Amino acid sequence: MVNLTIKSASSFYQLIYYLSVLIFVLFLAFVSTKVLGKTYKGSLKYKSQENYMQIIDRLYLDSEKSILLVKISEKYYLLSMDKNGLNLIDVLDQLVFHDDKEDAEKRKDISFADLLKGRWKDKWMDG
Repeated sequence: MVNLTIKSASSFYQLIYYLSVLIFVLFLAFVSTKVLGKTYKGSLKYKSQENYMQIIDRLYLDSEKSILLVKISEKYYLLSMDKNGLNLIDVLDQLVFHDDKEDAEKRKDISFADLLKGRWKDKWMDG
C-alpha cells in the first residue's frame, strides 16, 4: 500500500512539472512573437525602395481576390488581383475623396416630420 501512494505522489509531481514546462514554453512563444512583431512591423508591409511606385491601399474581397490602388509616378492605377494575375480596372489622374461630414450636415437640417411628410406624399400620390 505504501508503495502505491509513493507512485501516485510521484506521478502527481510529474504532471505538475510537465504542465509548468508547457506553460513556460507557451509564455516564451507569446513573448517572442510580441517582440518580433514590434521589431519587424514596418518591414512586412508592401513598401517600395524607390519613390516611383507605391501601394496606396488594398481591399481584400476574399482570400484569393483583392483590389489594389497603386501610385506610379503621378498617376493612380486601380487593379484587381486574383489567382490568375492582375487586371487593370481604371487609371486615375488624381484622387478625390468624398466628405461624408458635409452630407451629414445637410441631412441634419431636415426634420423627421418633413421626411415623414415627404414619404407619405410619395406613397399616396404614386399609388
